[in-house]
Amino acid sequence: MTINLLRTTILSGAIAMAGTFAAADPVALSNIEVRTDLTDFENSNALEYWPDLAADLSAAIAERSNLTGDSSDPSVRIEVTEVAVNGATMLPDTGEFNELFGIVIGMPGESALEDGQNNRGVDEPFLESPILLHAKEGTAIAGEGVIMVPPSQDDFYNAMVATFADIVVQKVEETKGEAQ
Repeated sequence: MTINLLRTTILSGAIAMAGTFAAADPVALSNIEVRTDLTDFENSNALEYWPDLAADLSAAIAERSNLTGDSSDPSVRIEVTEVAVNGATMLPDTGEFNELFGIVIGMPGESALEDGQNNRGVDEPFLESPILLHAKEGTAIAGEGVIMVPPSQDDFYNAMVATFADIVVQKVEETKGEAQ
């Protein structure tokens, strides 16, 4: 029996990545800003289906980090640039999507700027990196007696947001020494 695992694959990936970050000390961030300006795509309707995408993504990143509000800690800005299904920015009536693209921009904390530790200049980010999250279809054969239940559309949305947030935090962690 062949099973469509589009939703299951991304949900499994999100759960696996979440376990990776749970063990580490969360990265300290002074601020998280998420923008979802999709006006570059005249036919984008994603925000009609997912109007809280920016707030949900911000909350997911905050859950995975230590949001201090301390200006000496770095801050991040995420610009969601595309929400699509198989490259089409006009989502179907169900609102389903399998692509979430954006850019994470990390700015150093004020202490790094005051101490002269930032070699890039006052307003230069320590991190500018694209995030290209694409859930792909897969197939699997369920064993005899195994019942496979695909996640709901909300589960899939939450998994895409959680995985995107995991990637943001991972990228900040990998470059956090440059934010000092």
